Amino acid sequence: RKRAEEVTRYFAPSTPTRAEKRLRQEEAMEVEKEEEEVKPANVWVRGRRRLGVAAYRGQVTGFESITPFHNQPSYLTTLTHSLMPFMHNTPPSSILLPSLHSPTGRPRDWSPALCVQFSHTAKLHTAVSAKDAGLRRMMAIAGEEGGIRVIDVDAPQGHHREEGGWWWRAHANAIFDVKWSGDDSRIMTASGDQTTRIHALDGSTPTLLATLRGHTSSIKSSIFYDPTRGSGDASKGSVVATAGRDGNILIYDLRCSGRRLGDGAVTDEYDARRNGRERDRYSAGIPGFTPRREGEEVDPVMVIRGAHAESGRRSNSRTLARSVTSLIALQAMPGILASGGTADGIVKLWDLRFPTPTNRHPDPRPSHSAALFLPDPTTFGAPTSRRPRGIHSLVESPTTGDLYALTGDARIHTLRPSYATLSPTPETDVFSEAILPESYASDELRTSSFFVRMSLCPDGRYLAAGSGKGGVVAFDTQARGAEKGKGVKFGLGDPAGYWPEGRTREVGAVDWGRGVMAACSDDLVTRVWRAE
Repeated sequence: RKRAEEVTRYFAPSTPTRAEKRLRQEEAMEVEKEEEEVKPANVWVRGRRRLGVAAYRGQVTGFESITPFHNQPSYLTTLTHSLMPFMHNTPPSSILLPSLHSPTGRPRDWSPALCVQFSHTAKLHTAVSAKDAGLRRMMAIAGEEGGIRVIDVDAPQGHHREEGGWWWRAHANAIFDVKWSGDDSRIMTASGDQTTRIHALDGSTPTLLATLRGHTSSIKSSIFYDPTRGSGDASKGSVVATAGRDGNILIYDLRCSGRRLGDGAVTDEYDARRNGRERDRYSAGIPGFTPRREGEEVDPVMVIRGAHAESGRRSNSRTLARSVTSLIALQAMPGILASGGTADGIVKLWDLRFPTPTNRHPDPRPSHSAALFLPDPTTFGAPTSRRPRGIHSLVESPTTGDLYALTGDARIHTLRPSYATLSPTPETDVFSEAILPESYASDELRTSSFFVRMSLCPDGRYLAAGSGKGGVVAFDTQARGAEKGKGVKFGLGDPAGYWPEGRTREVGAVDWGRGVMAACSDDLVTRVWRAE
């Protein structure tokens, strides 16, 4: 009899009848009802998991009603700036640079800031991780009077705005660029007094280590550079590159004093500027209040004249020189130096490992020619402008190695250095490889002057640029869909002091830290945005 039942069950249809389905559903509903009755109060119990579309039968009408994923808020929306007045026991949100000596002679309390830079610790660590590791996240702010202020981003400023951190006069003229060394023990400042200075911060007070000379006009950009193509951080080396309004790029080696440019290695025009009244006018500063001049004086070991001049033309006039506005040491291509200028959007790549001496003077000095070129995205990209536009700032992506160029057409273009060419005007199909289609623009982004800069966050995702429309414009480089290329504006709020009615404030320098962003505006305030 048992064997007969097994044979009958084997040949029975596998699909249950409607009556059996209804019976099984009623039994399942009774089991669920009993489980709900014995469930204790105020105790979370994991619900039964049913797989397949049958689990939603009678509850939803289609797949469009099932939303297992929720849209997360953008990181940019979490950055906030405190509008509260100055609080002595909280980290600063509005920082002012004390005035040392007004160039107009009128007394004032604060000086306009022109550049801001976070230390490497602030870019790698959050406030919590830095505190656990016993490190300090520092930020340097420099202004038009040659003063510089270094503060702890996470420490309260005290009862007075000028108490926190260090502040001193580093130059006799405005400071246009600030860079930190790899270990955050030194800071480098480039100024309008035609010198670049390196200061030590490992003592109780800042100490001047070296003064780099050789330029004949204001210095716009300076970087630590490693020409050996090493895999380490270039900011830990002893080689420095600077560029300025004279159109020249100078290379210094801090391990030696270099060679003075006035010893037969340059033109008579340079000697006249360095020894005549023009030198006193631009580098002597305000009479009776000049910065300290201790430290070693260093001359360049290599000079690249007219780095962005037209081919075959070289002008000795400073007013006709094509300024170099941005320098960057490429991490994806170690040993390569990238530069951009005011004349056009062409980016030149320099490999300084094999310099060639020049025989134009009795005392030859090594020089170099550009090894590779990246095309002008303002004339060959999409959309194009009627004339070439200059480059305000260059930054490199740490993840892809691409270059982001903020240009005079109020756009941020994306360039790929691996497709650089040997000529600035190659075939058109080559341009399509070097200029990527991703570009970023906004109605709130206005590049009204070359003081407007941009910065890239440490993880390489978010771009932030200053603007002449009174705010900071940020972009998400990984956004997709309708949010792709869409800018987010961070307003400035009310001015800290008197501001002329109807005049728009301009935001110049911008920099990112880990979970923090800072920007300088011409209303004397450096604002800090922090993640909630």
